[in-house]
Amino acid sequence: MPVENPIIQFVEIRGNVNSRLERLFFEVSHEKKVDGVVLALAGLNRLVENAKPLEIQGIQKLLSKTLWMVLPLDECPTAPGQGALAVECRTNDEATYTLLRKLHHEESFQAIARERKILEAWGGGCHQRLGATEVSHPIMHKLLFIKGTQYSGKKVYELQWNKPQKQSAGVAWNGGDFKLGSTATQLSDHSLAKIKNTPVLFIASPRAYPESLPAPDPQKTQVWVSGIASWQKLVKRGIWVNGCGENLGFNHLRSTLIAPALGLPPFSQWVVLTHLDGLESWQDEKEFSKDQILATYEVNESPSDTDQLQALASATHIYWSSASQYSRLHRMAKKAVHHACGPGKTAKNPQLVPFPNVEAWKQWLTSNSED
Repeated sequence: MPVENPIIQFVEIRGNVNSRLERLFFEVSHEKKVDGVVLALAGLNRLVENAKPLEIQGIQKLLSKTLWMVLPLDECPTAPGQGALAVECRTNDEATYTLLRKLHHEESFQAIARERKILEAWGGGCHQRLGATEVSHPIMHKLLFIKGTQYSGKKVYELQWNKPQKQSAGVAWNGGDFKLGSTATQLSDHSLAKIKNTPVLFIASPRAYPESLPAPDPQKTQVWVSGIASWQKLVKRGIWVNGCGENLGFNHLRSTLIAPALGLPPFSQWVVLTHLDGLESWQDEKEFSKDQILATYEVNESPSDTDQLQALASATHIYWSSASQYSRLHRMAKKAVHHACGPGKTAKNPQLVPFPNVEAWKQWLTSNSED
């Protein structure tokens, strides 16, 4: 939230989606207005996909009057099995069973089974304070986000995924702690007008949004970012962020961006802000033309932090925070080094082993040292 230390009071809310949204604007059946409502995006999509044109307009009109955001599953996983539909029939009704088998989606079935296994381990029950959501990823394959508070009061924040083979512990170097300097590029009046007037802005890095520009008008421009850390940094600058890629790459975000309920304009109307070295990788995305991608800063060629560079030269396990960082510094590393990165555009390099995020990499290293 774009406020320091927000004080939030939760209240029960009932009714269909329209009536819940209406409570943002006026009292409904003597129930007081609220400042925010949490709804399931999957549920909104299902309503829009099956609604009549006037009903769709009604839902999207209500959403257009709000400052909405899509909560990241990493921070806010759903209840185990949330949104899954199940149908049962009599065991001796072979004809019905044969028909139902055609509707069966094995991948979803397996995902729900793994989510419910987590719930079972917690003791089951509908009063568990637990979220467990599995998602598919083009590079990481299966990611299971788990977050909640057990009856004992213990807080759990876990990510299950197919980790690479363990190696002997060594000296780690985290590229996230080492930032190459940057210089803002001079933008033309035409480029500045694009940034100001675009209906959707994708900001690849907090440094990509010029400090000299005011925050976008959230009623006119939707803002999406690469990850939660970028989200938080932009929020401190007064920018309303509608959602993020959770550091899992733009490809992972596509299915959310085309969600019917959000009603976002086609990619051809977007503007992407990145750095000079990032232009080529963004131009590889078929949805964007060259004139939609703006380089607002340039990464400096010569790193000056000698202590960090010496640490890099002696490291055995390295996490690269960006493709530009790897291209500039990897020659300083030893030959027999384990190179890792996030699952975004940097992971296109076959020399790098992708991890869901830097925290997963740190935990992997810790488990190595303990074994």
